[in-house]
Amino acid sequence: MHRVLLTLPLLLLLVSSRVGAQDADVLFSLPLPTRPDGAREIETLEDVVIAMGAHLKHEESREDALEAAWDGTADVQGFLGFKESATGLVRELTLTCIKVSGGAEALCREIEQRYRAQYR
Repeated sequence: MHRVLLTLPLLLLLVSSRVGAQDADVLFSLPLPTRPDGAREIETLEDVVIAMGAHLKHEESREDALEAAWDGTADVQGFLGFKESATGLVRELTLTCIKVSGGAEALCREIEQRYRAQYR
């Protein structure tokens, strides 16, 4: 019983410190719209991030993936794959933003907005 009473304050301290801490917003992912044939998703994403000042990490373009960066301050990854749905497999383009200084969600949302404007 004595051990339980000694451990309880430590647990309360740990829980309260976790509740007060905020995420640094360094990593954020979201799905982007695709077409059934997968036409031009990665190319459109490339156009958007390059127009925003990023450079591609790989010189050769891939049909199913993208990696881009802004001089070490932020990275973007796009991956075109499949996900299970009620009607079977459907294409899904997942955008992941990594920004060490914070603001990964805002970066992804900005890319999403520009992508949707171009990919109609």
